[in-house]
Amino acid sequence: MGRADELRLTRERWQTAAGKAAARQVVRQLLHGESPADGPYGRVRERVDLRGLPLGTIASAPDFMYRRISVGRRRHLLASITGRKPGRWKTLDLSGADLTLMNWTDLTVEDCVFDDADLEGLRCWGVQVACCSMRRAKLFDGQLGAAEEFWPTRSVWLDVDLSQADLRGATAGTRFERVDFRTAKFRRTDFAWSDLVHCVFAGVVQGLTIGRRPIASRPSTWTLTDVDLTEARPRDLRLIGVDLGAVDVRLPEDAEHWHIPDWHAYLRRVTSLVAALQNGETKTAAEVWLDYATKDTGPGQITGFVAAWDLTHLGGQDLLVLLDQARSSRS
Repeated sequence: MGRADELRLTRERWQTAAGKAAARQVVRQLLHGESPADGPYGRVRERVDLRGLPLGTIASAPDFMYRRISVGRRRHLLASITGRKPGRWKTLDLSGADLTLMNWTDLTVEDCVFDDADLEGLRCWGVQVACCSMRRAKLFDGQLGAAEEFWPTRSVWLDVDLSQADLRGATAGTRFERVDFRTAKFRRTDFAWSDLVHCVFAGVVQGLTIGRRPIASRPSTWTLTDVDLTEARPRDLRLIGVDLGAVDVRLPEDAEHWHIPDWHAYLRRVTSLVAALQNGETKTAAEVWLDYATKDTGPGQITGFVAAWDLTHLGGQDLLVLLDQARSSRS
């Protein structure tokens, strides 16, 4: 049986009368931050089998009436009245489940499977996600961890498989440690000052931002260690305030991906070449590139990185030739 057929069958089983009744009971437990000890369909690979659960559909029904679905401690007056404690989801298989528009607040998610699940619009506030698989999961427009100015406890993603996950439009102010981002989808994805430790990327990485402006706001504890992009094909990858050459971020190096060993001198050479150009589209494109490259440079940056794809899409072959000339004219 193929994956598509398996997903369809696991979703359909919740549509029977017995399945609907069981689903509602399971959803109530999950919304209270509780892990069901068992489910109506037993276990699969030692985890409670909740594959295909339509949690989002059930929780938005009239008798639940949740616009966004909250799990975990909610830090407002109601929480102080109810004394709700932080929740924990553990050893659950929610592959292919509908988990859209969820708020996870101070929630611990451990040893769970969310492969092919729909987590679009997820909002994370002080969560701990550990030893989980989210392969091919949809995290479109998600907030994988709030920045410290918005939440006192930082979210942590540890030993998580996000390979092939849809991270388009996602933001994060979190710590990613031993996270697999290989062949994930990126576009307008902003990791800002997220820590990246022992993380790996592969395939096309397009539209990912690491760091943020103003660079002066860079946390003194910001950590980039063993970040492996050597098997990636970066496109529109913005590294803002990243001290390349001083931190352990490894990027591809070939004819399409240039490592610039003397970054500051290179920028000066580009500046001289741009100044000598006649006004026109190539000069405008070069000035735009130079402005971004200069303002995104880290305070302790030694080396630089340039992707040929970015140059041709910004200013065509003429811009590519110009910036390559700055490499060749190194004294």
